[in-house]
Amino acid sequence: MHLSKKSNYLIILLLKIIVIISLIQSANATENKLGSFSIAGVPPKGAQIVTVGFYPRAIYDLTMEDNTFHLHTLIWMRWKGDIDPTETMEIINAVDQASLVKKNLLKKPAIQKDGSKYQIIDIESRFNHTFMLDRFPLDSHKLGILIEDSNEGINQIYYVIDTKNSGYGARLNLPGWKLDSWSAEILSHDYGTNFGDDSDLTGGSIYSTARFNINISRPMSYFYWKLLLPLIVVLCGSWIVLLLEPCQIDVRTGLPATALLTTVFLQQSYVDQLPQVGYLVLMDKFYVLAYLLLFITLIRIIYTATAFDKKNTHVGHTLMIKRGDRVLLFSEIIVFVIALVGYKFMLI
Repeated sequence: MHLSKKSNYLIILLLKIIVIISLIQSANATENKLGSFSIAGVPPKGAQIVTVGFYPRAIYDLTMEDNTFHLHTLIWMRWKGDIDPTETMEIINAVDQASLVKKNLLKKPAIQKDGSKYQIIDIESRFNHTFMLDRFPLDSHKLGILIEDSNEGINQIYYVIDTKNSGYGARLNLPGWKLDSWSAEILSHDYGTNFGDDSDLTGGSIYSTARFNINISRPMSYFYWKLLLPLIVVLCGSWIVLLLEPCQIDVRTGLPATALLTTVFLQQSYVDQLPQVGYLVLMDKFYVLAYLLLFITLIRIIYTATAFDKKNTHVGHTLMIKRGDRVLLFSEIIVFVIALVGYKFMLI
C-alpha cells in the first residue's frame, strides 16, 4: 500500500514536470517569433513620400501545393527627394529573387510637371501566397505582392498608393477562377530585430510596405454542378430504398452500401486536387454529413430486414415499417437541406 501511494505521487510529480516543460517550450517558441505587420499610420516627419501604382498584365500557374502563383505586372513610382526608391525596391514575397525579372522601362527617371520624378518598372516572377482552404470550394484569396525598400526604413521612405491610376485590364483572367476586384494597403513592417547591428538604438527595423492584391474566388457553378450535384444524386439513390417495399430486402440493402462506396470515391476525386492540409474544408463537412445520413439509412435497412419475416409479418407490421421509412426519409432530406442553406455555420 505504501509503495502504491509513493508510485502515484511519483507519477503525478512526473506529469507536473512534463506540463511545466511544455509550457516553458511553448513560451519560448512564442517569444522567438519576431516581426509583425500593421496598418500604417501618419507618415513620419521628414520621410520621403513615394507614390506607388500597380497594373497586372498576366497572372497564371497558380499552384496550391507550392503556395505560389506567377505574375507579370507593371509598377510605377513618383517621388520628390534625393533617394531613388526604384534602385532599392524589393518584392519580399518573390519566391526566387534570382529569377525575378525587374526592368526599368525608362533609362532615367522622368521629371513630371510638379517637379516629381517618375519611373515605371516591368516585373515578372513567382510569388508566395499561403492558401487557406477551410472554405473550399467557396474559398476566395488575395493574391498579393509586397513591395518594400531594402535599405531605407519608414522614417526615410513612406509609400502611398496611387489609387487613381492603379487597376487591371479587362482582358486579365485566371482560368478556373473569378477575378472579383483589386485592393491595396500600406503596412508598417516591424521586423522586431536590429539584425545584429548594435548601433541601432531603436531595437528593431521598421519599413514601409505597399501590398497590392488581386482578389479572386471560385465560381459558384463549380460548387453546385461539379461537387454538390454528384453527391445529391448518390444520396437520392440511397433514399430511394426507403420508398421500396420492406420485402425487397436485397435491393434495399444493396443500394445504400453501393452509395456509401460511391461517396468515398467522389470525395477522393476532389481531395486529390488539393494539397495536404490538417483541417476539414467546407466540402469535407458536407461529406461527413452525407456519410452520417448514409450510415443511418443502412442501419435502418439492416434493422428492418432482420425484423421482417415474409411469411409471418402482418399487414400492420409492414405498414409500420413503411411509415418509419418515410419519417426517416423526410428527416434526412430536411437535415441536408438545412445544411445547404445554412452552410456558413459549417465554417465554424
